[in-house]
Amino acid sequence: MMPVANDLRRFPRFFYPASALLSSEQTLPALPRAIGRSVVLTKDLSRTGIALLHTDQFYPGEVLKLWLPCGEKQLLVVRCKQTAEACFEAAGFFV
Repeated sequence: MMPVANDLRRFPRFFYPASALLSSEQTLPALPRAIGRSVVLTKDLSRTGIALLHTDQFYPGEVLKLWLPCGEKQLLVVRCKQTAEACFEAAGFFV
């Protein structure tokens, strides 16, 4: 995805197709998750956040740990939507 002139984001997003390793660091109290790691596909990346594709649904407020080719990052999930059967697009800010 190329930056768009009328995009109101603070920093531009760039298409970033890559595999990353993910683990759930902090989940919601009503939503216990099994501890473990899984592979996700990244979609786009900016200086402050990332969008990724995963088979599980995440919820706003969850904190995920990502191991990307460029290093390790923590992500605060702000949105997640289903894009296909067993495919969710989650996005968030780096913390």
